[in-house]
Amino acid sequence: MIFLHSGTYDRLYQAVTFAQAAVVMGKEVYIFLLFWGLKKFIENPDEVNFSPDYGVEQDAVRKTIHTLNIPPVRETIDETRRLGTLKIYACSAAIDIMGMKRDEVEGLVDGIMGLPTIIKVIEDAQTTLFI
Repeated sequence: MIFLHSGTYDRLYQAVTFAQAAVVMGKEVYIFLLFWGLKKFIENPDEVNFSPDYGVEQDAVRKTIHTLNIPPVRETIDETRRLGTLKIYACSAAIDIMGMKRDEVEGLVDGIMGLPTIIKVIEDAQTTLFI
């Protein structure tokens, strides 16, 4: 289980690559999109933006991503789904709080869940990451 709360490219990319590694290892993976992570995933997942923590290194990291020809996030998600079970869910409260519309979210995720349902889904999880 991966909870994606942060809304920067590096965090989204990390969540997706953790998911991909787990799927390759035969695990079922669920990503729950919350707040800024939801907004980033829905609106512009491949825009390479970083937190201010990167400081002057932002341009260098952006250039390295381009040089290494890192595939787009959505492409990585599609590839991961071909390899095994990856489910992505949006938190219903996060949709409302972030001022989003359900119809703009529904086609890009496997479902929309409230917190009680999310808690039920994760109760037997072997690993939980909060990014």
